[in-house]
Amino acid sequence: HFNNGLHGWHLDSAAYEKGLRRYVRFLKTHKARGCQLIYSLTTPVPSKEEGVKLDPVRNQIVLARNRIARKIMAENHIPVIDLYGLMEPDIEKYSASKGDVHYNKQGYERIATRITEVIANILKENTAVIPVPKLENDSYDWWARHAEVLQIKDSIDPEIILIGNSITHFWGGKPTIRYADGTPRKPNGPKSWDSVFGSHRVLNLGFGWDRTQNVLWRLNHGELDGLTPRLVIINIGTNNTSETENARMNTAPEIAEGVEAVYNKVHSKVPGAKIILMAIFPREQNPDNPRRKLINETNLLLRIWAKEQKAIFLDIGPKMLAPDGTLSQKIASGFCHPTDKGYQIWADALRPYIDELVH
Repeated sequence: HFNNGLHGWHLDSAAYEKGLRRYVRFLKTHKARGCQLIYSLTTPVPSKEEGVKLDPVRNQIVLARNRIARKIMAENHIPVIDLYGLMEPDIEKYSASKGDVHYNKQGYERIATRITEVIANILKENTAVIPVPKLENDSYDWWARHAEVLQIKDSIDPEIILIGNSITHFWGGKPTIRYADGTPRKPNGPKSWDSVFGSHRVLNLGFGWDRTQNVLWRLNHGELDGLTPRLVIINIGTNNTSETENARMNTAPEIAEGVEAVYNKVHSKVPGAKIILMAIFPREQNPDNPRRKLINETNLLLRIWAKEQKAIFLDIGPKMLAPDGTLSQKIASGFCHPTDKGYQIWADALRPYIDELVH
């Protein structure tokens, strides 16, 4: 929980914005890496003059800085506590003395109550690591696909296992992609699938709409049991950036924790397998989209974690994007699901690891 805005009155708005951006970047990547950050807006500056509620000069600076801070925190998905709005109506009642930016006992109790309410709410359990079965309705039968996996996995005896959501699900392989009524559905990437997996025995554990918590449930309910793959490819987390009535959107630290939990579960189930952890693929057309920023922030945390764990972290995002950072529907239909051309980028990145299997 942090704040910055009082003092340094000689600094203009541009200098303040530059400094606050550096401050946030430092916390996120160094001192508070992986932690949930919370920012409080700067409180009002009362006037020393009788009959005047707020300092006309310095309080205007605070208001300008709070506007800048709101923008920066929104870009970084950091919750904001409006202490300015909380204290401004009764600033004279709560100030320690006339013109003092500090508060009396009642003032600090008022601030503390608001902050602790927000912290208590944020400290609720991370839904990304609590295993749950099907959450969302989709174009297929989630339970039927899970049952089919359990039925066919041993006979396939896979060398390679893919774990993920619809991005993995729609690529191809077994179990067959089906509609809700059980009829087969054409895969999105048949040519790219064949180009990389060829005659290898592959099990596709991609399930449309799955979040990390769904994958954890499936892994706890037999989908890897008894298997001895040589390679496991994990691509999960993008649906944790969605907000629905069935599940809330997770923060970057929460999503990273969920992905890490999936990785650790896979390692415990198939300890002899090499594991490739994919960075979450870019989504949405433009690089300034809030979802794209959330994915980038999550991938940064995963990259750091993978380096610490000496895990293979494969990020093909830059290869999927145009030089200006935009995502084309020629690569990802609906700016989400790869086309065969998009899948080919993934296939080419995986090929060196697949080739190792035959040597």
